[in-house]
Amino acid sequence: MILNEKQLSAILTGALCTWTEDGAFRMSRFTEEQLRYYAQKNGGELLKKAYATASMTLDFITDADALSFDWWMREASSRRFYHFDFYVDGVMYDHYDAMRTEAEYRGHARFAIPAGTHRVTLYLPNLMATSLRNVTLENATVLTPYQRSKRIYFLGDSITQGYDAIYPSLSYANRIASRMDADVLNQAIGSEIFDSAILDEALPYEADLIVIAYGTNDWARCESREAFFAGASAFLARVRELYPKTRIVYVSPIFRGDTATQASRVGDFFEAAAALGALAKQYGLDVIDGMTLMPRLSAFYSDLTLHPNDLGFSVYAENLWRALGE
Repeated sequence: MILNEKQLSAILTGALCTWTEDGAFRMSRFTEEQLRYYAQKNGGELLKKAYATASMTLDFITDADALSFDWWMREASSRRFYHFDFYVDGVMYDHYDAMRTEAEYRGHARFAIPAGTHRVTLYLPNLMATSLRNVTLENATVLTPYQRSKRIYFLGDSITQGYDAIYPSLSYANRIASRMDADVLNQAIGSEIFDSAILDEALPYEADLIVIAYGTNDWARCESREAFFAGASAFLARVRELYPKTRIVYVSPIFRGDTATQASRVGDFFEAAAALGALAKQYGLDVIDGMTLMPRLSAFYSDLTLHPNDLGFSVYAENLWRALGE
């Protein structure tokens, strides 16, 4: 069974729109209005990141013998790798990764499925724009979308997008979604800051929970302390206005190991992070102290200072899960 666009759209999670281009199935986690904004923001430098397939999955019930497909990768981050994770009934069965050597890369994958009818989940790369061709379920007679019980909307920067999980399913956003049996819309983008203009009031996604995690890039890049808090205030006020009845959680910046060498016009990093948490509380958001989520050891960070590796994400997600429950 070769899946058509309608079938693929039905089993795809994490995307707001899909389309076929040059015979390939493509997807986006942003609205057309948001994409137009990113096309002009900072000279359009963030637009390619908006097409990354962060937190997207194919999630379905089938009796197929195998899932196979051709892929086409396009650059959608500063990283030079991409990965697929393959799960059967909630257990990771297979993983594929490669280093990207060109701006565009093509390949083929095949994942065997045990006999019988199973839930199959394929996690797409968090840091590349993925197009799919010839998605095939071998010898399948059953194809039913898996219905998740909740919805989470993530907004944030590179860490929430998934930098630098080698296993895409193990980013903190995807781990939390798995624990909650939740569909995810992950609109995080590497290097992003608080920017209320990205919030689309016509967003076609009703979430049970919104998680916001900006602040570390604002601290590094804002030209003044006043601009730092003005940007955060505008964003927090707008998101509360748009979603007055939804639980909104703000995760303040996690530990970063370069605060002694990274110049900032905002002031002390740890004081600024705490102040953002206090500000979010003023707008009625639940606040989780990011400093309590990550170890302060370089072994938990892929770049030794800022972006969690798979080990770091495991600690981040477990601590965040407990804090969300509280």
